[in-house]
Amino acid sequence: MKKILIIDRDRLFLSCLSDFLGFEFTIRTADDELQGIKITQDFEPDLIICDLKLPHLEGYQVLKTLRENRSTAKIPFVFLSCCSEWEERDRALKLGANAYLSKPVRLRKLLAAIEEQLATKELVCI
Repeated sequence: MKKILIIDRDRLFLSCLSDFLGFEFTIRTADDELQGIKITQDFEPDLIICDLKLPHLEGYQVLKTLRENRSTAKIPFVFLSCCSEWEERDRALKLGANAYLSKPVRLRKLLAAIEEQLATKELVCI
């Protein structure tokens, strides 16, 4: 079963999304960026979903930190954020995010993005 890490400051959102995705994936959650980075190294997720606005750092810093680490650099990274401005989306993609979705998101759209990133990861690994 594929593993997904979700990093978001909203614990209710984490719980709901974890419950929904938990039927198809092994899920771990973190409600702050430092915990998320630590869990990434221990859990070795196949994909990370991260909010842009976190308690201490922006999600951009999480992405930058993970991209700089050889063991986590290739993990597909999807931003899921309330920020819907094009500038935010462009910045995220330029920094190496694989996808950027705006909240609220339709669950079908989120699943499609997850499946697309996991399929792309599989093609790269072959």
